[in-house]
Amino acid sequence: MEVQLFKRCGIKGMNIKKPAFEYLLRLELLVRKGEYSDFIRGLTPLLGQLYMLVLDIQCGINVKKYVSRGKWDYNKVKANTRLFDALSSESGDFTKLYYNNSNVLVTLIKALVENRDIVSMCEKLRLVEERVRNDTAHEMVYVSLETIAEKTADKDIAANGLPPKNIISIILKVFSSCGICTEKELLSEYDRMNGIIRGAVNA
Repeated sequence: MEVQLFKRCGIKGMNIKKPAFEYLLRLELLVRKGEYSDFIRGLTPLLGQLYMLVLDIQCGINVKKYVSRGKWDYNKVKANTRLFDALSSESGDFTKLYYNNSNVLVTLIKALVENRDIVSMCEKLRLVEERVRNDTAHEMVYVSLETIAEKTADKDIAANGLPPKNIISIILKVFSSCGICTEKELLSEYDRMNGIIRGAVNA
């Protein structure tokens, strides 16, 4: 049912990374509704998928082939000299990167992706995640636009902070740079799907 619905909507990129695509639609809806705490909590799973997407499309590295149960498989990574060297050169000790996480993925992006605009955007998104997510992930706190702006006010992010819609915009640019969707196409998908659902219910 779900796959058929997405096909009827004509969503691009579904055959590449559907989970990341769906997560982005979900977060964009949360921003529209002003549910910023849930938006912040949802950043980490989305960005993890996005970083893997970048490595897959830009470098031909399917991270899932080298990771088992959230951990890097040493023998599999060792067989890929390019990947192994990129991981080892950053840490000096492969065992420090035993677990796959956003830090490791961005490390790989910095080392392997030639498009420096994509690298810069991924680095910025990682900084945003570090600055805003910890408090909301471990405590029951109220998150406002002002809170997010305050935590992301940094010379490496944005002098006056980065509001949620701008965070979404950067994520969209990364998708677009990887050849998946335009901003206009992506942000309209929930509305189009809801229209189809309403039409089916009323038919």
